[in-house]
Amino acid sequence: SAKVLKEHPEYFLYDENGNMRHTRWNFPMFDTNKKETRDYFMSVMKHYLTYYNADGFRCDVSDYVPISFWENARRELEKIKPELVMIAESEKLDNTCFAFDANYGWEICNDVIKVGMIGNAVGVHKDVVPPYKKGVAYAREVHEKMTKLRPKGSLNWNMYENHDLAEYAQHNRVEKICGHACCEVMLAFTFAIDGVPFIFNGQEIGYDKRLSLFGHKDCWIDWKKDGATTIAKERTEKIKAFTKMRREQKALSYGDIVWIDNDRPVDVCSFKRTLEGADDVLFVGNFTDVETKVTLADGTKYTLAPWAYIFEPQKKK
Repeated sequence: SAKVLKEHPEYFLYDENGNMRHTRWNFPMFDTNKKETRDYFMSVMKHYLTYYNADGFRCDVSDYVPISFWENARRELEKIKPELVMIAESEKLDNTCFAFDANYGWEICNDVIKVGMIGNAVGVHKDVVPPYKKGVAYAREVHEKMTKLRPKGSLNWNMYENHDLAEYAQHNRVEKICGHACCEVMLAFTFAIDGVPFIFNGQEIGYDKRLSLFGHKDCWIDWKKDGATTIAKERTEKIKAFTKMRREQKALSYGDIVWIDNDRPVDVCSFKRTLEGADDVLFVGNFTDVETKVTLADGTKYTLAPWAYIFEPQKKK
């Protein structure tokens, strides 16, 4: 805030000419190596927990702050609220060792879902590098790689859109580019895959207009009007159904992911979530705009309409 800038200039970083350094977003850069700066941030976080009873923090560009700060913050804040939730807008592997409960799933969800899957199917970003031409097979490739690298038990926030991607000055809404059916199969994927499903503003009503983090005019959702359409009502019911299944099927929260080979790996994504003592949950999704016939490794055959998917519990015998 302007008050902190004025009263505590020592909290910030300066160049060799004495000019304040700024981030790429033109925010003043804090000197987080100083104890005084860290103490200030800690007091702010404690204030939100005690005065506002906040559930936790989603930490923007958390990599700009040393992990040692976040780890100490976790220790101190849990003394106030043991059930605290901490989310890092980052993919650094050491984040979820202790400091954070989950990272943003940038690689698998931003690149793979937004570019790899829908790019392969409907022509979005056709000039992207060759790996994305693998379509949904690339989703499996990246997921398997990241699973080996991440600490066991760490979580990703799964998304195909967020405030950076749907911002007024950036890309158009994926809902607008690809259509509601394509977005629904991607939403089903984010609920089925391991991690935490992230619903970005408006996805729960199939909203296809641009939004703005900075409040440009004509960028606000009129929930009463926009939420009253047929598409909005259908999407809301679908999200409720996905959420209900996540709550009822323990494999979706605690189970392992087992990829299932199929004969259309570029176009069809297939896996199951499995947990001892609970039903398996199967996901088979057609990420193309044409009817697709697919055979799974166990011989099961499906004919999937464009963008159709199967996301359902499988009773164990």
